[in-house]
Amino acid sequence: MAEDSKVDSSTSLQFIKGQLAEYIVKKLLQDSGYIVSDFGMEKSHPEILGKIGKDCNNVSKIVRRMPDFLIISPDGEKHYMLEVKYRKDGKLCANDLHGKDATEYYFAYENVYVIMISLVKGEAKINLYSVNEILGKKELEKDPKFTCEFSRIFADIDNDLVKQYCNWIQLFYSQL
Repeated sequence: MAEDSKVDSSTSLQFIKGQLAEYIVKKLLQDSGYIVSDFGMEKSHPEILGKIGKDCNNVSKIVRRMPDFLIISPDGEKHYMLEVKYRKDGKLCANDLHGKDATEYYFAYENVYVIMISLVKGEAKINLYSVNEILGKKELEKDPKFTCEFSRIFADIDNDLVKQYCNWIQLFYSQL
């Protein structure tokens, strides 16, 4: 029984780390004037959690793969879908997007960006990837030019604000 509780505790901690990463990204974008709408199944359709299961029909696959957020730029002209991931080691690969069905994930939501939050060797990192990049490489590690900035699609976010959030990432995750 003690082993089962360890597994549950570990799973719960991983869930908390993931939820914290989502909250950090959501607040950073909101503080920068973006509209951030919960889009993922866990938040927009909590009543079906556990009921949709591993059913393989197209509807359940699409619903299970809903990205975490729908983002609208401050001027209302740009729209993005974001999936947020926390990775302790700072590495992300295609299997992190719903395992072996990662290619199907791409076809369901081809305009999705993935933000990965990590704390590697004490340094907080926020990385931004397109699903194309993730599917095109076996494993992605931190690209130095994207540390603590969103230069490709979130160029208008104040770099000092991003650094503040990176400091909080470092503070929070170093304690977990």
